[in-house]
Amino acid sequence: MSFGFLKEFLFPKYPILHRVRIFNSPRGFGEPIILDFIGLVMSQGYPAEEHYVTTEDGYKLVIHRIPGSQKFPPSKGKPIVILQHGFLCSSDFWVLTEGQDNLAFMLADNGYDVWIGNIRGNSYCRSHEKLSTLDPKFWKFSYHEFGIYDMPAIIDYSLRVTGEKSIFYIGHSMGTTMSYVLLSTKPAYNEKIKLAVSLAPIAYWKAPPSLSWQIDFLDENDIYDLFPLTDNFVNIASGFCSGGIFAQSLCISVLSLFAGSNPDKFNVTILPNLLSHLPAGTAVQTMDHYRQNFEEGSFQQYDHCWRKKSKLCGKKPLLEYNMKKITAPFALIYSVNDALTIEENVMELARRLPNVVELYKISDNKFTHADYLWHKNVKTELNDKVIELLSIYK
Repeated sequence: MSFGFLKEFLFPKYPILHRVRIFNSPRGFGEPIILDFIGLVMSQGYPAEEHYVTTEDGYKLVIHRIPGSQKFPPSKGKPIVILQHGFLCSSDFWVLTEGQDNLAFMLADNGYDVWIGNIRGNSYCRSHEKLSTLDPKFWKFSYHEFGIYDMPAIIDYSLRVTGEKSIFYIGHSMGTTMSYVLLSTKPAYNEKIKLAVSLAPIAYWKAPPSLSWQIDFLDENDIYDLFPLTDNFVNIASGFCSGGIFAQSLCISVLSLFAGSNPDKFNVTILPNLLSHLPAGTAVQTMDHYRQNFEEGSFQQYDHCWRKKSKLCGKKPLLEYNMKKITAPFALIYSVNDALTIEENVMELARRLPNVVELYKISDNKFTHADYLWHKNVKTELNDKVIELLSIYK
């Protein structure tokens, strides 16, 4: 297998993805078709909406909404919850599991107006007013831009549409990082947050993660678009990963490299659907920003020169995010078996945030970074606690 073929397979310049709202016929191997967010939600019997937002710097975002349920039909005056996905994910992340245990559906069933964000560069947001995805300038962003441009656009739009004055914010993984960036750089948004719930919070790196990300290789081969969702991935997930025990075990092992392993609590039946929607793509610079922060041992803005060691670089000191400006109340929820959210790092974050109202450790000592979505007992281990926290500030 040639490098050129592998590069085009994993990092295609023209990623092709077929999404539909309704399956007109059963899907089989060789037919890489998936449901979009609206289709996923409607298949569970909930209403769904799609909205379009343009950021201050010209990126066109697609965001989604579950405005109600059979228990609480859509109506004005509901409290808003914004769910924000993490690294290499999309809004689909929150609605891939079925039934009453899913957090997004639980929120709708408890009377919340659920808005679900997408960020520049993922499978829903590959458009800009002026830039093409073939232009490297399109991909010059990381969670800094997600925080200072994308999140304000999403929050302001949801408030404008509903007429509400404030929101609840629930982020997972990088979705938590974005909230710290937003509230430390644009502190006026603290007044718009009733409560922020950080699931698997990531900011500080006193203890480095057990991962090795080879960014230099991607730079040397002009790869800027990291793992875009394509029909190739969908085909593998719907075909190979839904096969026999060996095939499923292999797919789970690959997933565990990034998320950690908790096989006894993993719902194998969702594997093909899960891997048909993930990874959803992002900019290489996003991963590079994380690498910079854990190698520098701080939570700071991205330095475009930090690996190049140029004499022209390093003239200005890197700006650390000022956590003292974050006055909104935060609940931090973590687990001890999370390969990315290490307990020591969570404690450092809790020490620096001025208004931590809850620091909650999940009882399952094998709970992983990905179990926030697909743990078999996610309702009792996590979601009931989240609903309880929101009700206190409702």
